[in-house]
Amino acid sequence: MNARSAPLALALALALALAACSGPAQQVRDDDDLTPDLSSVPDRPAPIASDEALDAKCRARDDAACAELGRRQVDGDEAATVKRGLALLEATCTRGGPVACLYLGNVWRDGAAVDRDPKRAAKRYEDGCKRDSGPACHELALLVSGEDLGAPDPSRGAELDARACELEPRLCLHIGFRYQYALGVSEDLAAAARHYDTACDAGDNVACHRLAEQLAAGAGVRRDTRRALTLFERSCQRGTSASCANLGLVYLQGDLGVSAEPKRGVALLDRACNLGNAIGCANLGVATEQGLGGLRADPAHAARLYDKSCVDDALNGCTFLGIMLVQGKGTEQDAARGNELFRKACDGGYGPGCTWLGASYVDGVGVTADRRRARALFQRACDLGERAACDALQ
Repeated sequence: MNARSAPLALALALALALAACSGPAQQVRDDDDLTPDLSSVPDRPAPIASDEALDAKCRARDDAACAELGRRQVDGDEAATVKRGLALLEATCTRGGPVACLYLGNVWRDGAAVDRDPKRAAKRYEDGCKRDSGPACHELALLVSGEDLGAPDPSRGAELDARACELEPRLCLHIGFRYQYALGVSEDLAAAARHYDTACDAGDNVACHRLAEQLAAGAGVRRDTRRALTLFERSCQRGTSASCANLGLVYLQGDLGVSAEPKRGVALLDRACNLGNAIGCANLGVATEQGLGGLRADPAHAARLYDKSCVDDALNGCTFLGIMLVQGKGTEQDAARGNELFRKACDGGYGPGCTWLGASYVDGVGVTADRRRARALFQRACDLGERAACDALQ
């Protein structure tokens, strides 16, 4: 088996062609910028210079100013100030201020200034949603879709996210995500693309990225590589690391209708990695190991990049580091640890990890030789689309 069975092509297929067809089993808060930002969406008045100015506006019954002043007070260090902030938010929400209801929901959800109480959070989010706060509708959607309120109700969550989309177009990202991954609605990639398009037009960079993925793969929409490339470029420029990672591979190899520009590709992968994208770090490791894009081949640095990416659960990075550990390339040889990384990748559904672990069992590298177990691993890899594993079964 070749120690490098076209890793860049494999990574590109994973990052682009399959991205629109696979994903997390549920909508969760995490650090991956391919997942919609599920934190509270800011819904505040324009910045005002001082608390005194806010207080003056609040006394004139400016609900948005009262909400912002209350939020600042709740975020303060003194107990008396926090208490005043909570009282101000409660009073403003009660008289109909939707932003204050949103902030109160956040307070009870997070439990920073008070004991955490998801039910009270849900009540305030519901109050805000009824008063046409899109962010409040979305936050309530998250709560009812999880387990904080009892049995999850993803269908109601989808209804609330649909309402949030009606109220604020950039929040259409979230109902698009639900349609893409069948979270409370039936899978509908065409509907997902429509909602991503709406949110993208409203300025949401993650929505632009997800729409670009579908356009690049022709998933639920007519394939349009030119527009996909434009959207990836825009999202990368605005700091969406996953778009930079995809663009890096596109320019490293030449894809989506553009000629290969390896140096530009490496620069984009470096940007993605520096922005915290684990896949970007893994693929920068490939370029570093092989000396692509004007880089000097540096297996030791590549191993460090693979390690960094694997810690953040980039399964291709785990597999590439495992190979280096088994071979003693760029790092001290440690077949046992290499096999652990292959297992992590395989358990995560990354076919090459299963293939390499199977190879270890065939040859007894770092494990006791066991051809029956090897065959089972090759079968899993084959089921995951790894041709090398399918060939090994013959």
